Amino acid sequence: MDRNRSVRDFFYAFLIQLCDLCAFARVGFSVFEHMDPNIASGMDRPKRLWHSRLSALRRWSLILRIYAFPVVIAPTLAGAVVAGAGAHPTRWGLILWIWPALLCLHAGVNLINDYYDFIKGVDRAGAPSTWALTEQMLTPRQALRLAYVLLAVGPMIALPALLARGPALWLMGLAGLAGGYWYTAPPLGLKYRGCGEVTVFLLTGPLLTAATVLTLNGMLSGQAWLIGVPMGCLSTAILYGNNLRDRGRDRAAGFRTLAHHLGRRAHWGYPLLVLAAGLSLLPIRWAGLVDNRGLMLAVLGLSGFFIPLYTVLHHEAHNWHNIDQRTARSYLLFSACFITALLI
Repeated sequence: MDRNRSVRDFFYAFLIQLCDLCAFARVGFSVFEHMDPNIASGMDRPKRLWHSRLSALRRWSLILRIYAFPVVIAPTLAGAVVAGAGAHPTRWGLILWIWPALLCLHAGVNLINDYYDFIKGVDRAGAPSTWALTEQMLTPRQALRLAYVLLAVGPMIALPALLARGPALWLMGLAGLAGGYWYTAPPLGLKYRGCGEVTVFLLTGPLLTAATVLTLNGMLSGQAWLIGVPMGCLSTAILYGNNLRDRGRDRAAGFRTLAHHLGRRAHWGYPLLVLAAGLSLLPIRWAGLVDNRGLMLAVLGLSGFFIPLYTVLHHEAHNWHNIDQRTARSYLLFSACFITALLI
């Protein structure tokens, strides 16, 4: 009982700090997103220096897509809750290796994605995109080199956890690395063949939560895979919103994403993913991972998707330019509610 209480206290404190950090970042980036660069010329030197540093912070947040980092942090938190509640000893120190490794890998995969989207003509200047290459924040060669560095550093950081847990974790890690790299890279280019959504669902959902549980207590169970389903559905919704917005440019470049295959019914894919996330909470409740209060809290967390859903279902294409970022913020709200539901 005392052990479960200490685990809950740890995760409550972590969630509070994570939400505070994300709220601060969102406010700060929104302020400097609308600030005229010429304002800095009228500042004294200390203020110009501070403005320059914040501008650099915002630039790298866009390059690395920091707004999407919760899709790898939140599933590991959910997996950690399940691992901590189990009967087997939990090695909490290993998660300190997993988080920075995952962030490096996620950022590297994002840059690989940006690189191939750019050179294949999917992302162009003036169109909604991730900005890293279209706004010349990096050259294509710089983006590719940085991606390879991040993809190499990630596994090296995770090495203590990989050595501690053996072949099963190595195989899961290799599957995640291969899926992330070949998501856009040749010869597979999964995204361009309509398989991107399935890949993202697996890598940021069940595979990630199961790998976290395996890392922390050395065990694999159905529960470890089950809790990743709603998170995988909603992280896939981030991608689907992006592909829904870009389907015209994808079609012009000769690529067929799932949104393109669905044609006129493409806008229904987004609410179906949110609905699937909601329905997947029922077997989680039946498995005893959450109680009735937790189920209600998790369902409440889905309310953050109301505005993105309204935008998509009413065909407000002029508001789709940041649908992926808005979905990512809704994902963060759901994740906080879902992880809290697992704790109570």
